[in-house]
Amino acid sequence: SLVPVISNVFNFVRRHSFDVVGIIVLIGLLVGLVPAVFGGSQRLLLVRESFVTGLLGLILLVSAVRHHPLAYYVIREFLTANEALPHERWDMLWKCGYFRHTIRGITVGWGALLLGEFVLRAFMALRMNVAFVLGAAPVLITILLLLAGLVTAFWLAHAIRVALSA
Repeated sequence: SLVPVISNVFNFVRRHSFDVVGIIVLIGLLVGLVPAVFGGSQRLLLVRESFVTGLLGLILLVSAVRHHPLAYYVIREFLTANEALPHERWDMLWKCGYFRHTIRGITVGWGALLLGEFVLRAFMALRMNVAFVLGAAPVLITILLLLAGLVTAFWLAHAIRVALSA
């Protein structure tokens, strides 16, 4: 947990801004401690990782109605890191209606996926054999996240092309 803390302190001193991804990681680490505080039964521990994704999914869904949804900041952080895509170009992309629609769609899609992952894992942990959940849940979740990542990458690349041609 020291890495996201140090990274955020460094970014705040250097750029007077916070690292959104680092804050999400730090929140995830803190939320992951919650089940340990409540005793840590086998079934509760099976859902532990999903507390973070469920909370993040809920935050994403709520942020979708804001002027800049959370995905706006996360994607900007990745695309403008080390000035691969300057902030000025990012701001230009945001002016395109299709690009804004895409970022909002990505926000809602990932929010629903992460909240759904929490519900699915909780259902599996509470209703299925512990050994089966230990083996099947990570595989299922990894496949879902990889597919969602591919869809996001292609949709975002298309939106960038549309915004740049407008």
